[in-house]
Amino acid sequence: MVVEKRHPMFLNSHASSLWRPFFRVGILLERDNSERLIRFRVVLGSHTILAEFLKEHGVDARIIFFEEHVKTVAAAAKRLGVGPERIIKSVLFIDDRGGPVLAIVRGDRRVSEFRLAKMIGVRSVRIATPEETRIHTGYDVGAVPPVGLRPGLRVVIDAEVMRLERVYGGGGSGNALVEISPSDIQRLTGGVVGEIVVPT
Repeated sequence: MVVEKRHPMFLNSHASSLWRPFFRVGILLERDNSERLIRFRVVLGSHTILAEFLKEHGVDARIIFFEEHVKTVAAAAKRLGVGPERIIKSVLFIDDRGGPVLAIVRGDRRVSEFRLAKMIGVRSVRIATPEETRIHTGYDVGAVPPVGLRPGLRVVIDAEVMRLERVYGGGGSGNALVEISPSDIQRLTGGVVGEIVVPT
């Protein structure tokens, strides 16, 4: 089933109400640059753990699937046609006691290990290995979502992220992104907000 529109906002109110359930989960977005068309393909039966989490908690979010990978900020921004500041990175770190902590920052920013360590009250942190990321989050590097993570995982959200209305983060797989509000990220993770990026 395919719906083609130049932009989703062009759907009338009746059509929007009909398609809204599909826009929340299970969508493949394709952009045809030559015709400037955006194609949304409904992917039926794509009940991932993240999708179920969003549905269970009644979150105003959507998972967008792509034919190509969106594991990097550059790839995600290009596929969506937005600036890198609208993309968020969910990066796992390990503190000097061996505990995991997830840092969420804008796509055009880098996590300051010094600031993050100070924020959570430890001496130092290091970036997690791909295996550690999979163990502690349940997802691969480049696909880690900002919500729906393993229980008890500490989350720190950079203050700049909270100033945005909507952001795009990892969608649970290398070819998916989740669109969500930072306020919902904080609410669902219990994340602490602070300045944890390298100063510009």
